Amino acid sequence: MAARPRWVVYISSMRSLFACCLLVCAVFASSLACAGDAVLEKAYFEDVSAQMRLEDVQSQPLTPLNGALSKGYVKSAFWVRLLIRGQSHADSATDTMRYVVRVQPSFLDEIALYDPSVRGNVPQWAGDLHAVEAHGYQSLNHNFLITLTPQARTIWLRLKTSSTSNLAVEVLPQDEAMNRDRQQDTVMGFFVSALFIFLMWALVYGYSGQDPLAKVLIISQGVTLVHALTLWGYARLWLPDQVSPATLDTVTSLLVLLSASSFLWFHIRFISEFVPPRNMMRVLKLLLALLPIELALFAFGEVRLSLQMNMMMGLLAPPSLVITALGCRAWHQRQQDEPPPVFSKLMLVSFYGLMNVMALVLTLQALGVTDNKTPIATGPLFGLFSGLVLITTLQLRSKRIQQANAIMEMKLQLAQQDAAQEKRQREEQSRFMGMLTHELKTPLGVLLMAINAVAPSLAMRARAKRAITDMNGVIERCALVDKLEEGSLTQDQEHFDFYTEVQQVMHSLESTALMLATCGASVSVFADRQLVHVVLKNLMENALKYTAANSTVLMQVDTVTCERGAQMARFSIRNTPGDSGWPDPNRLFSKYYRSAGAHRTTGSGLGLHLSKHVAVYLGGDLRYVPDQQLVRFEFCLPV
Repeated sequence: MAARPRWVVYISSMRSLFACCLLVCAVFASSLACAGDAVLEKAYFEDVSAQMRLEDVQSQPLTPLNGALSKGYVKSAFWVRLLIRGQSHADSATDTMRYVVRVQPSFLDEIALYDPSVRGNVPQWAGDLHAVEAHGYQSLNHNFLITLTPQARTIWLRLKTSSTSNLAVEVLPQDEAMNRDRQQDTVMGFFVSALFIFLMWALVYGYSGQDPLAKVLIISQGVTLVHALTLWGYARLWLPDQVSPATLDTVTSLLVLLSASSFLWFHIRFISEFVPPRNMMRVLKLLLALLPIELALFAFGEVRLSLQMNMMMGLLAPPSLVITALGCRAWHQRQQDEPPPVFSKLMLVSFYGLMNVMALVLTLQALGVTDNKTPIATGPLFGLFSGLVLITTLQLRSKRIQQANAIMEMKLQLAQQDAAQEKRQREEQSRFMGMLTHELKTPLGVLLMAINAVAPSLAMRARAKRAITDMNGVIERCALVDKLEEGSLTQDQEHFDFYTEVQQVMHSLESTALMLATCGASVSVFADRQLVHVVLKNLMENALKYTAANSTVLMQVDTVTCERGAQMARFSIRNTPGDSGWPDPNRLFSKYYRSAGAHRTTGSGLGLHLSKHVAVYLGGDLRYVPDQQLVRFEFCLPV
């Protein structure tokens, strides 16, 4: 069965995640239904001055209220009149007389309840600016406890807040209210747990250090989690003694500003990797630059204005992200060896399009443009969905970064290898040129003296001839080394007497210091005679150059049995160390190697290096045999 394309798998997983979000939010919305509501009628009045008393409001015309109150960021106070049904016979029979006035959302600053059944009509207070103990009934919502009377009666709620003026109210029996609160706690706990898991994932993801977005993600998820805990009432319940209600209310409002800005900051960094249009990126950064203005207004006490400006930013940012996504060019400008972006263009536009719809619903509701019976359900849905998508996306992106890092590491290794190879070649060339300069300078000087001499003597002619021979030797060694390294050296094998070849090389050098021991029997080898000649000549010349003055170079030809049992012809040569001293056994056969004391003696540093490789090429070996008194080499060939 063929594997499904990556985008199909991604879309399928996102569809499943979004379905889960909708299911959870549906359960949450159902928990806010008003099936057992004791409210018979609702109406409201907007007090623009926010200074009117209950007696003044009672004489004013009211507007019927269906569902929730949604008026946005205004300075007005809102009075809501609730007609509560009277106590029924069933209520009396079950003695269910205590009811809970449940007010949502949880971020409202100040709510006052005026109940005519209370002597003197003294208001009860709830909201973020009042201690939770005063409610008499603790939950994530703002609550008041009342009792039903035999006859229907009217109660009043007064709302005054610096946040958006949204209010949903219901009057439920206490046991039913507790059941609704448990359902709400379950759903909101799910949201908080999910945000906590997202934060932990961001911390682990950031700890890996593979993605530059990690730190921004950690900040964004951390602010979102703390914001949710304060906005949804958890902090008010958990920290009643540690933090004053006024301080907690201020922190909640401040986190609203920081949450929106951190969200936009992350998405600016995220979408920038898709090669967006520069103009749209300037627009997004301009929207983000509103945060200092909002903070300044907040610091000067204009909390409502700063929150309103923040909501306007929230209204403009999502469509700007959609337009930016439409203009991204990452899919057309990437290199052939670069992995494709995590999102296709369709997926990127669809993601920001859906986020735009959800943000639009939330923002218009907060600004009071639209009405909703569940004013706090949209926010968690938006946060949960965006978190799920981002975590999934960054997980895929992490794999892409690992692949890209592996490719970059491979390219770096190749570049380092090329650089090292180039460095070795430069060093090799430098050593080669130094060797040629050193080796050819003296012979050329001798030839120049012979040319300039009017009547060169026999000795000068002999020196000139020797200089030419030395230069030819250097050139031949260099040519052989090149052929060996290029693998172009060939053999012309034949049978010949090894001892006789040694004698011929010795006689060609015309040196009385060379002494060859008598061979008891003929030693026949099957090899390239010219290459064997080169090795023998290099060994003898090397021994003559570096032997002590007035000493003899001893040579011997015999046969030995190697470790594998095969017969080998062996040429041994020994000399007493001269002024140049003993060679370094570890570097003896290295290219251009010459001992520290050998610089007064001509030599290319190629003789032993060449001889070693030629011996191996012929199927034999050349080795240095340590000796306490003599410098000894052994050249072996198969017979």
